[in-house]
Amino acid sequence: MPDYFPRLPEPLIHHILSFLPFKEIGRTCVLSKYWNSIWCNYPNLDFYMVEKNHDKGWSKENSEKAIFDYMNNSFDQFLDGRPFIQKLALHIECWTVGRALRTKLDRWLHVLVDKNVSMLVLRTKTLWSPPRYYVPQHVFIARTLEVLDLSFCTLDACHIVHVDLPSLETLSLSRCWILGDKLLQKIVCGSPKTKHIVISCYLGPPPVCSLSIPNLVSVAMRLEVLDLSGCILEEHCFVGIEFPSLERLVLRNCRFVSNNLLEKILSACGPSMKHISISWCKGIGGSISLSVLCKPLLKGFFLRCDDEFKRIKIDASNLRTFSYESSNVACVIDLTCCPNLENLYGRIGKTLNHPASALLLHHKI
Repeated sequence: MPDYFPRLPEPLIHHILSFLPFKEIGRTCVLSKYWNSIWCNYPNLDFYMVEKNHDKGWSKENSEKAIFDYMNNSFDQFLDGRPFIQKLALHIECWTVGRALRTKLDRWLHVLVDKNVSMLVLRTKTLWSPPRYYVPQHVFIARTLEVLDLSFCTLDACHIVHVDLPSLETLSLSRCWILGDKLLQKIVCGSPKTKHIVISCYLGPPPVCSLSIPNLVSVAMRLEVLDLSGCILEEHCFVGIEFPSLERLVLRNCRFVSNNLLEKILSACGPSMKHISISWCKGIGGSISLSVLCKPLLKGFFLRCDDEFKRIKIDASNLRTFSYESSNVACVIDLTCCPNLENLYGRIGKTLNHPASALLLHHKI
C-alpha cells in the first residue's frame, strides 16, 4: 500500500498528529528517517513529570533530583533541536522546586520565547509548600504568546518589571501566588487583546488569602470569558465599563464589597452573554432583588449563595437551564420571560412564577 503521508505538507501532518497522545507521537520517530524528521520538527510539546512514591520509590528528599535528572537528560534536546515551538505544556509535581530545577526552568522558558512560542502551559505544583517557582520576566515580554496558562506559580512584582504581551488572547492564572498590589493590573494593561481571563486566587496565609481584581477597562470591549475564583470585587473596578462581547461569566467564592455590585456587573454585560454561574460569593444579596435583563442568548443561569434575595427576575428568551441553591427558599423567582426553559435544578420553592411552573417543578432536584 503506498504511503501518502510524504505527499502532505508538514504543517498538515503536524495537525493530524496533534489528535494523538504525545507519547504516541514520539514513537513515530522509529518508523523511518522521514518520520524521525517529522518528529524532530513537531512543534507541540506536552510533558508530565509527576513524582509518584509508589512507582519510582522517590522520597521527599530525592524526588526533585529524580525529576531534574530525567529532564536534564532529555528536555534540552527537545527544545534546542526544534526550529520553532508552537506549544509547550509542562506539568511538574514534586515535593519542592529547588534551585537547580528553577535554573533549568528559567533557561527553558527563555528558549521558548526565542523560538516564538504561541502557547505556554506551566504547572509547578509542590506538595508541601506554597508556590515556589517565580516566573521570570522574559515570559511577560513574549510578543508572539497567544495563550498563557500558569498554575501553582509565583508572580512577583520584583521580578516582573515590564509586561508587553501584544498577541495574548487567553490569560489563565490558577492558584498562583501574586506578590505586588499593582502587578495584576500591569499584566492586564500589558495584554490589550485579551479575550479570556481566568484568575483563581491562591488561598494561602495573609496577605495572599484574597486578591483584588484590577480595572478591566483596557480589555472590556474584547472580553469573551471572565472566570474569577477567590477574588475581591470592588465597585471602582467596574465603574463605566461595558462588556459587549462577554459570553461567559463565572464567579466562585468571591467577595463583593459594594451593595448591588453583582446586578451592576450583570447589567454591564451585553446581549452576547450565554452562561452565568455565581457560586458561594459573599456580599451579593442582603434582602434585595436581582434582575437579569435583555440577555436573548443566555442559555444557562446558575446561582448558589447564602445571601437572601427577595426576588429574582430573569429576562432571557432562550434560557434552557436555571439552577438556584440557597438557604432562602422564600425567594420569589420570576421566569415569565423565559418561554424555552427546560430544566430546573436546586432548591426551588413554591414561589416560582412561570407559565409551565406546575410541569417544571417535577424536574427539580
